[in-house]
Amino acid sequence: MASTFYRGEEGIVKFAAGATTPLKVASTRSWSFDITRDTIETSSQGTEARTFVASMFSGSGSVELLFTSDSDDTASGGSTGEPVDEGEVTQSFLTEITTAATSDNTAPVAKFELYMDSTKKLTFDGIITGTSYSSSSGDLSTASVSFITTGAITTSSLFADAVTNIS
Repeated sequence: MASTFYRGEEGIVKFAAGATTPLKVASTRSWSFDITRDTIETSSQGTEARTFVASMFSGSGSVELLFTSDSDDTASGGSTGEPVDEGEVTQSFLTEITTAATSDNTAPVAKFELYMDSTKKLTFDGIITGTSYSSSSGDLSTASVSFITTGAITTSSLFADAVTNIS
């Protein structure tokens, strides 16, 4: 049986600040995502080899996108004021870093969906931890957004066409 390969150009990033449904971010160039698990050392005195047990996991990653006219779309959304098109979603994505923390000093949590193709995706709540912009002569201007996860990570159809919750 021949393997199926997934091309990077099939990837999509969807994002939503608050409790809205995630919508596509315009002009993404690439995304990366890492899941790591902490360990706790359980070695005792008198042994020569260290031992560990698995502990909590977390995810982090980044999205690179072209800074286009859609990136600075400041038109207000529908009747709720929420983003309704790719340009507005992209603007929200790039400015989420400056959203004020809540009254209990927690950072704003957003919804992320990272797609390998139209069905294979990672879904999670996350916090944007950084945004950087780049422009150099002879190249297109870009923006990069970094994030961490908070809570469970769901994989849909990535492994044997199953939905898996990593929690």
